[in-house]
Amino acid sequence: MKSAKITFSNNEVITIHSDDLIRSVIVSKDLDNDKDNRTEVMKHVAPVTVGIGDTIDLSDPHIEMGVVPDLLDVFHNADYFCFNNDPDTLYSVSSIVKIENL
Repeated sequence: MKSAKITFSNNEVITIHSDDLIRSVIVSKDLDNDKDNRTEVMKHVAPVTVGIGDTIDLSDPHIEMGVVPDLLDVFHNADYFCFNNDPDTLYSVSSIVKIENL
């Protein structure tokens, strides 16, 4: 089984295996936030939109590069990610400092 170790800027380390499922989370600024028909309260209550991306299956890893190409596919457009369909813990993509194949 292929796996990868991800190190974050706070030195936290997680290991993702090829049988894990990865889901991206994308946060985008609400483009309608400045419309005149929105009250000031509405502009502060819901200034962003959160989208849950597709679940990525890592079970078919790259022969030489392991699961890293699939992880990069998830991370390049995501703000956060969760794995094994556990939305209670989100990891920030911008805080990743290293991804290593194991």
